[in-house]
Amino acid sequence: MAAHMTAIGSSTLVNCTPHPIHVYNVTDDGSTKEIIETYAPSGIVPRLKQTAQEQIDTIPASLEGRVVPIYSAPQLGAVEGLPEFAEGEHKPIIVSLLVAQQLRDTKSWPCAVYAPDTGPAGVVRDDKGQIIGTKWLIEYYNPLRA
Repeated sequence: MAAHMTAIGSSTLVNCTPHPIHVYNVTDDGSTKEIIETYAPSGIVPRLKQTAQEQIDTIPASLEGRVVPIYSAPQLGAVEGLPEFAEGEHKPIIVSLLVAQQLRDTKSWPCAVYAPDTGPAGVVRDDKGQIIGTKWLIEYYNPLRA
């Protein structure tokens, strides 16, 4: 382990996503996929506040006489629904990409903030192309490295 890295046990990370996060060790040829860690969902799922959206258009649907409504993009705001800990007992969290980016930009969480890498290099998919996990977590914010 490099000198600047700190080991964090799985019991100290709080998974604030609605599903388990499976971290895989994958061989270079992709033939072997081994789960090396699973972070169970905590039941706490932070989200970004959103402004009300309005319908701005429609496009024809394949079902005759029907349309697909088009709405304006919402304005995203502060994170709501973060886990609550006693003073001084905050823990690092795993959150969605949007929440991780907002917490990084606002530096509003006192511990490290991670998200699973679901980009082309980090994602793990099954034979049908469905996402089943990641090869690593991305650290979006860590006050110890700021």
